[in-house]
Amino acid sequence: MSGAEDGQRVEVSGMVRSAQKGDTKLVLELASSGYRFRAFVPGSLNLDPNTLVGATVRVRGTLAASFNVPLRHILTVAMYVPLESDVIIDHLPDATIFQEPFTPLNGIAQYRKNANPDGRIRVRGVVTYQRPGEDIFLHDATGGLQVKCRDTNRYAPGEVVEAVGFPDLERFLPVLQDATLSRTKDARELINPKSVSLQELSDGLHHSDPVMLQGKLLDRSIRRVGLSGAHPNNLKSVLILQNSNFLFTAEAPSAEGFAELASIPNGSTLEVSGICLLQMAEVGTEVGKMETVQILLPNTSNIRILQKPSWWTPNRLLAGLAIVLTILLVAMVWSVMILRKNSALRTSVAER
Repeated sequence: MSGAEDGQRVEVSGMVRSAQKGDTKLVLELASSGYRFRAFVPGSLNLDPNTLVGATVRVRGTLAASFNVPLRHILTVAMYVPLESDVIIDHLPDATIFQEPFTPLNGIAQYRKNANPDGRIRVRGVVTYQRPGEDIFLHDATGGLQVKCRDTNRYAPGEVVEAVGFPDLERFLPVLQDATLSRTKDARELINPKSVSLQELSDGLHHSDPVMLQGKLLDRSIRRVGLSGAHPNNLKSVLILQNSNFLFTAEAPSAEGFAELASIPNGSTLEVSGICLLQMAEVGTEVGKMETVQILLPNTSNIRILQKPSWWTPNRLLAGLAIVLTILLVAMVWSVMILRKNSALRTSVAER
């Protein structure tokens, strides 16, 4: 991963975290020694990509490093595998994972007897929110969980979904990575957001849960996501709110409600309901403590105005002071002009 083997033929052992069939190549994403890289394998390899996820393989090929040209910084490395024989499967994935008992969503980061640190687990939960191609949030009786997957199929809130993936921690919080999703025929069950306090969030509770939180609107901004231009679906509206002495953000997708959000005056007290994403500090003396809170709003209807600010806001006060000062300045200039004219008139009268 340092780029030192750029252009060299090497052999690397790793676990397949994802496999996708391209036009001419089979793209394997491998995890090895805490790093991830892609291996481009001949498309003629007669293997179902889904059967490779979770397998331990050895791949032989030529490494190619990618660089940021202006800064000359290495970004990542990829391996180009020329022959089918250069892919050696050491251990096939456990096919019985799809028959294993479900793991409770709050048990992802907990100790499990005989757990394989590189193995997959099976979970089940109700869909509460989804960002297609990025992640989906599930909820069960024990809590919520962020499931990262590249599935672009849309799942409606309330659907019961099964997921098989790799448990991991990101910034000290549990997440299920590289998951495979499957629908169930269970009846839909909508999960209502729960009103929470900042103290509960400070204790690390309610991560990935549907929550309701109140705050005073301080500012808003529009953020672009992705690289495909300023298409409405690539824009997000971010609200900055304050609860007590703590700041948090609420993020609403798409541009449909931007006009509605823009009409909310700063200083309004709002109640936002959505998925809570916590971020824990990774450095300093408070490692592992709650650092920031982000609320993912399904749509703008999840924002409720509890109280609008008084008409006499600080901005209006400053504007009023500016108007008064302008009037006083004009009056002073006018008075000076009148005094000069009167002085000239008195001088003229005295001369006559």
